[in-house]
Formats: sequence, C-alpha cells, structure tokens
Amino acid sequence: MFRCPSCQHTSIVIDIDRKAGIARISCINCGLKRTIEVGEEEEQVDVYARFYDSFTEGT
Repeated sequence: MFRCPSCQHTSIVIDIDRKAGIARISCINCGLKRTIEVGEEEEQVDVYARFYDSFTEGT
C-alpha cells in the first residue's frame, strides 16, 4: 500500500489491468478513486508516482 495524498493514511491500493492498459487507484480510508492509463512496462510504484504528482499539482 501507498500513502494517500488526500488523507495521508497508508491506504492506497493500485490494481493494474494490463489487458485494458489502465490502473485503478483507490484509497480504502477516504474513498479517493482515480483511473489512469498505464504503459506496458509500468509497475505499481510508477503508477503511484504519476498519480501522486498529478494529485498534488492539482491542489
């Protein structure tokens, strides 16, 4: 699990669907949800880094 940029709990879960080319990101604490496109070589940590950066830049 990763730290949620919204509630600051270590409660982010990332599910990568390689067939669809997407990752579903959700916080089991505050309910934050995002879906982003992923490349073939990206792993959970890569997805989290992009998600975190986009979230914090938008706030």
